[in-house]
Amino acid sequence: MKHTSASLEVVKDGTSFSINVIMPVWHKEVNDAVKVEMPLLGLSNYASNENEIQTAVDETVLCFCIAAQKYGKGIDAELNKMGWSNYANSTLEFDAYEENDVMESIMNTGDQYVNSLELEEAFA
Repeated sequence: MKHTSASLEVVKDGTSFSINVIMPVWHKEVNDAVKVEMPLLGLSNYASNENEIQTAVDETVLCFCIAAQKYGKGIDAELNKMGWSNYANSTLEFDAYEENDVMESIMNTGDQYVNSLELEEAFA
Protein backbone atom coordinates (compact mmCIF):
# COMPACT_ATOMS: atom_id res chain seq x y z
CA MET A 1 0.00 0.00 0.00
CA LYS A 2 1.41 3.36 -1.04
CA HIS A 3 1.59 5.95 1.73
CA THR A 4 2.12 9.65 1.20
CA SER A 5 2.01 12.43 3.72
CA ALA A 6 2.37 16.15 4.29
CA SER A 7 3.72 17.69 7.46
CA LEU A 8 3.73 20.96 9.34
CA GLU A 9 6.06 21.39 12.32
CA VAL A 10 5.90 24.34 14.70
CA VAL A 11 8.94 24.93 16.90
CA LYS A 12 8.80 27.65 19.57
CA ASP A 13 12.00 29.35 20.70
CA GLY A 14 11.21 32.06 23.23
CA THR A 15 8.98 34.58 21.47
CA SER A 16 9.68 33.37 17.93
CA PHE A 17 8.30 30.42 16.02
CA SER A 18 9.75 28.34 13.22
CA ILE A 19 7.30 26.61 10.91
CA ASN A 20 8.58 23.75 8.73
CA VAL A 21 6.18 22.76 5.97
CA ILE A 22 6.01 19.97 3.40
CA MET A 23 2.80 19.76 1.34
CA PRO A 24 1.51 19.85 -2.23
CA VAL A 25 0.39 23.13 -3.82
CA TRP A 26 -1.07 24.00 -7.21
CA HIS A 27 -0.93 27.12 -9.28
CA LYS A 28 -2.59 28.21 -12.49
CA GLU A 29 -2.90 31.43 -14.43
CA VAL A 30 -6.20 33.22 -13.91
CA ASN A 31 -6.75 36.44 -15.86
CA ASP A 32 -3.74 38.66 -15.03
CA ALA A 33 -2.65 36.73 -11.92
CA VAL A 34 -1.59 33.28 -10.74
CA LYS A 35 -3.94 31.46 -8.38
CA VAL A 36 -2.11 29.38 -5.77
CA GLU A 37 -4.11 26.63 -4.04
CA MET A 38 -3.24 24.73 -0.86
CA PRO A 39 -6.05 22.18 -0.49
CA LEU A 40 -4.63 20.57 2.66
CA LEU A 41 -5.07 23.93 4.41
CA GLY A 42 -8.29 24.71 2.57
CA LEU A 43 -6.83 28.01 1.35
CA SER A 44 -5.84 29.81 -1.82
CA ASN A 45 -4.02 33.04 -2.62
CA TYR A 46 -3.00 35.02 -5.68
CA ALA A 47 0.42 35.95 -7.00
CA SER A 48 0.98 38.75 -9.47
CA ASN A 49 3.21 36.53 -11.63
CA GLU A 50 5.14 33.23 -11.68
CA ASN A 51 8.04 34.79 -9.73
CA GLU A 52 5.76 35.61 -6.79
CA ILE A 53 4.30 32.10 -6.27
CA GLN A 54 6.70 31.21 -3.44
CA THR A 55 5.84 34.45 -1.63
CA ALA A 56 2.10 33.78 -2.02
CA VAL A 57 2.49 30.27 -0.58
CA ASP A 58 4.63 31.53 2.32
CA GLU A 59 2.08 34.25 3.12
CA THR A 60 -0.77 31.73 3.03
CA VAL A 61 0.95 29.39 5.50
CA LEU A 62 1.86 32.27 7.81
CA CYS A 63 -1.67 33.72 7.70
CA PHE A 64 -3.17 30.31 8.49
CA CYS A 65 -0.84 29.84 11.46
CA ILE A 66 -1.41 33.34 12.84
CA ALA A 67 -5.20 33.15 12.43
CA ALA A 68 -5.36 29.64 13.94
CA GLN A 69 -3.29 30.69 16.93
CA LYS A 70 -4.84 34.10 17.58
CA TYR A 71 -8.47 33.57 16.55
CA GLY A 72 -8.95 29.80 16.56
CA LYS A 73 -8.11 27.10 19.06
CA GLY A 74 -4.46 26.88 18.02
CA ILE A 75 -2.64 25.43 15.03
CA ASP A 76 -2.86 21.82 16.24
CA ALA A 77 -6.60 21.98 16.93
CA GLU A 78 -7.43 23.71 13.66
CA LEU A 79 -5.39 21.22 11.61
CA ASN A 80 -6.89 18.29 13.54
CA LYS A 81 -10.37 19.48 12.45
CA MET A 82 -9.20 19.24 8.82
CA GLY A 83 -7.92 15.68 9.09
CA TRP A 84 -4.34 16.28 10.17
CA SER A 85 -3.05 14.19 13.07
CA ASN A 86 -0.40 14.74 15.72
CA TYR A 87 2.76 12.87 14.78
CA ALA A 88 5.18 14.11 17.44
CA ASN A 89 5.22 16.87 20.04
CA SER A 90 5.37 19.72 17.55
CA THR A 91 4.62 17.98 14.24
CA LEU A 92 1.29 17.41 12.53
CA GLU A 93 0.92 15.12 9.56
CA PHE A 94 -1.69 14.61 6.88
CA ASP A 95 -1.72 11.00 5.66
CA ALA A 96 -3.26 9.67 2.46
CA TYR A 97 -3.57 6.03 1.49
CA GLU A 98 -4.31 4.43 -1.88
CA GLU A 99 -7.89 3.56 -0.85
CA ASN A 100 -8.78 7.25 -0.94
CA ASP A 101 -8.35 8.19 -4.60
CA VAL A 102 -9.05 11.90 -4.07
CA MET A 103 -6.46 12.26 -1.30
CA GLU A 104 -3.94 10.17 -3.22
CA SER A 105 -4.42 12.45 -6.24
CA ILE A 106 -3.96 15.55 -4.07
CA MET A 107 -0.76 14.19 -2.56
CA ASN A 108 0.74 13.05 -5.88
CA THR A 109 -0.02 16.03 -8.10
CA GLY A 110 0.93 19.67 -7.99
CA ASP A 111 4.26 21.03 -6.82
CA GLN A 112 5.79 19.91 -3.54
CA TYR A 113 6.13 22.92 -1.23
CA VAL A 114 8.99 22.62 1.25
CA ASN A 115 10.01 25.60 3.35
CA SER A 116 10.92 26.82 6.81
CA LEU A 117 9.34 30.09 7.90
CA GLU A 118 10.12 32.31 10.87
CA LEU A 119 7.63 34.31 12.92
CA GLU A 120 8.70 36.88 15.49
CA GLU A 121 6.26 37.35 18.37
CA ALA A 122 3.34 36.67 16.02
CA PHE A 123 1.53 34.57 18.57
CA ALA A 124 1.87 36.90 21.54
